[in-house]
Amino acid sequence: AYRIRLRALEAAAPLLNLLDSLERIPETGSRPGDNRLGPAAALMNLVVDDECKTQVLRHVDGIHRFLALLAEGNADPLRMVAAMALGNLSGQEECAACISDQGGALALAQCLTASDCGLREKAAGALWNLAARDVSADALLQEEVLSLLMQRAEARCAAARNCVCALTALAAKPRGRQAVL
Repeated sequence: AYRIRLRALEAAAPLLNLLDSLERIPETGSRPGDNRLGPAAALMNLVVDDECKTQVLRHVDGIHRFLALLAEGNADPLRMVAAMALGNLSGQEECAACISDQGGALALAQCLTASDCGLREKAAGALWNLAARDVSADALLQEEVLSLLMQRAEARCAAARNCVCALTALAAKPRGRQAVL
């Protein structure tokens, strides 16, 4: 019910603006990224809804803001929320194309080396979504992205299954089959 209420208020754009504003304010929490965790988590929940995905996509730098959160090396809870939001967004064709066009495949693949297993799992899930879509699959064929996917697929962790599924989705595509083999 809260998603419907927030969507009715068109909350996606204001939350994106809030994230941007909080980035310029000194940290108040005990961990890096704490002051942006609330708005980022609210956006993550909102982008389950297709209308909200479209709002984020149409907002100036909407997807780029989530990609920027992934780059924050010492803020794993914030990075995990960003990976989850990108996973939700990548479920829509237009958003998946935008994520891959903005370098999201590599940014997500780099999260596969993080120490936080939850972050690795969510990033791998988003990569699986991107691999399953024709408009974004080619972005995963970059050598570094494939290498990181293959390394994590061989590991014993929760992310391994998602990595195997992403590689399987890529192998099902003509160009991907050759790259994966």
